[in-house]
Amino acid sequence: MKFAYPSHPTIGQQVADRIAFEFTKKGYTVLERSQLEAIIDEKKINQYGLTDSDRATVKLSGIDAMVVGSVSRYTCFPQEPPPPFYRLSFGYDLERNNCWVSLSFKMLDLQTNEIVLTIAGHWSITDIDMTQDKVLQELLKKISNAIPSIKGACNN
Repeated sequence: MKFAYPSHPTIGQQVADRIAFEFTKKGYTVLERSQLEAIIDEKKINQYGLTDSDRATVKLSGIDAMVVGSVSRYTCFPQEPPPPFYRLSFGYDLERNNCWVSLSFKMLDLQTNEIVLTIAGHWSITDIDMTQDKVLQELLKKISNAIPSIKGACNN
């Protein structure tokens, strides 16, 4: 499911796609969001939760779990430039960006409605030409270890 990020909904989808890729690397079969829309109404689930009818529908479709999450921070801004003396002394005159990414997600067992996995993480980096996507990549390296592998999966 698309992760919640009210100020920029496409960011929520991008982060969810990246998390889905981490699950596929651990051996999970991930249903693409457009395929899910053909089975159940994502907007209704976001508003009201998973009903017994939805649960029966996904059971017939062979879906065992759902990952939902939110992005609480996905931002960058230029760092204040160092004082002129510092720039002249150390040759430091390139603009650096402060970037942060914070997210959390959980996996729900759709048959029992129990949470079987919860992961939260945040990461920040200040560097030349830093972007939120680069910070997200570093954060995913850290949190992917918390995603359990399915037996026989190849961990890349």
